[in-house]
Amino acid sequence: RMSPDLRNATVFVVPLGATVERNAESDAVIIKALNRAAGFFRGLLAREVKMQFSSSLRFRLDESFEQASRIEAALHDPAVARDLGPAQDADSQDKDDD
Repeated sequence: RMSPDLRNATVFVVPLGATVERNAESDAVIIKALNRAAGFFRGLLAREVKMQFSSSLRFRLDESFEQASRIEAALHDPAVARDLGPAQDADSQDKDDD
């Protein structure tokens, strides 16, 4: 995510092996290490991308995959499927009546 003036960038990352159980402590160590090396990455970026200035980088943990997994699990929950089932049947009956 870039700031409007392109001077600051937030980089969202997911550690490799994200499907394996992770804990908040190991994620914090990874993000801390990436932020410590942000100057190095900024230098690499400056050599590869032609810009007047290079953006400062800030690394954050990307939690969108975890949220998507929770939503997916909730949608496949038998109780939710049961609740959605009759509404879908009623819609199809309305179409049959037309």
